[in-house]
Amino acid sequence: MTAFTTYQYGFKVTRESDGKFYFTYNPSNNSELMRFQITWNGFEEQKRWNETAKKWQVMQLQPSEDCETYNYCGNFGVCTPSGSPKCRCMEGFGPRHPDQWRLGNWSGGCERRSPLQCQRSNSSGGEDGFKTLRSTKLPDFADVQSISSDPCREMCLNNCSCKAYAYVSGIQCMIWNGDLIDVQHSVDGGNTLYIRLADSEFGRSRMPTYVIILIVLAGLAFLAISIWLLWMLKRRLKVLPAATPACTSSKCELPVYDPSKSKEFSTDASGSTDLVIEGSQVNGSDLPMFNFNCIAAATDNFSEENKLGQGGFGLVYKGNLPGGEEVAVKRLSKISGQGLQEFKNEIILIAKLQHRNLVRLLGCSIQDDEKMLIYEYMPNKSLDYFLFGEFFFISSA
Repeated sequence: MTAFTTYQYGFKVTRESDGKFYFTYNPSNNSELMRFQITWNGFEEQKRWNETAKKWQVMQLQPSEDCETYNYCGNFGVCTPSGSPKCRCMEGFGPRHPDQWRLGNWSGGCERRSPLQCQRSNSSGGEDGFKTLRSTKLPDFADVQSISSDPCREMCLNNCSCKAYAYVSGIQCMIWNGDLIDVQHSVDGGNTLYIRLADSEFGRSRMPTYVIILIVLAGLAFLAISIWLLWMLKRRLKVLPAATPACTSSKCELPVYDPSKSKEFSTDASGSTDLVIEGSQVNGSDLPMFNFNCIAAATDNFSEENKLGQGGFGLVYKGNLPGGEEVAVKRLSKISGQGLQEFKNEIILIAKLQHRNLVRLLGCSIQDDEKMLIYEYMPNKSLDYFLFGEFFFISSA
């Protein structure tokens, strides 16, 4: 005879080699008289005879708390003595009577949310699975099978009536074909119960493989586009320094212009600064290129005090070059829709139409998206002012 499970209060379950089970009780002190009694209201009392007082004394009374009451939380409910609330439904199940459940009446128990595969009218969905419930007082009315753990799982899975299974050392395979009744959760001790649930209760993705691949590709494409947009935004952002470096040279002209700075302008490798704009060429010897930092320094970093006027093209500033020459600087507006075209036209026309009665174009400055025209400064105003007035100068600027 082999004992395999010992319970509290001296009770023990044993199993013989022929498969029969015996429920026995072994007192801690054989000299004491013990008695167990079921009262009229359903409580179980353990009493000990007190020889001195000549009467029975109650040693323990069961149930001692709510979870000890038989099936306190109803079918498929789990009672936790330290829980708040004490009753909850097993995973994959919901209250059979939600209104009563909220009021604290849990006797109605719980019901399955999703039918098992064998209970569905169509074959959609995946195979059922098992949810693990640990530290559990196992339900009542199990069918015991003398098989190992893996065959026990398969036996439950292949039986549409099977609701759960457990494998307990000594007892081996236990299968529940009926409702799971009188289940308790304990922090210490207990066994592991495997509850059978529909595949939809596990949160696993059941989408076809091609849908998953499309989602992944879409995510990668979105990431690539986001990186590209950030890179483009970084290229376009231009923040002027708080203090523009001083120009140490006595001249602001550049000997060679880097063609990579702008798609609208180009120079040859010999160092000439001929400008090619939509098929029209301007002689570079007549139109020097100016250093942007020097122009910024000459205008005191384009300060309001040096501002002469503004128009659709942009703003006009007065500047003093390192050599002492006074200039007027037209700075192309970055938000002007027509500024770039005006910039091209003005270079082509004014560079070719130099006249002693017109303001002379001294050159231009191009750096990234900064485009400026540098004119000689006319303190007494030029011929165009006297012919057309102040409006022409400001609006044409």
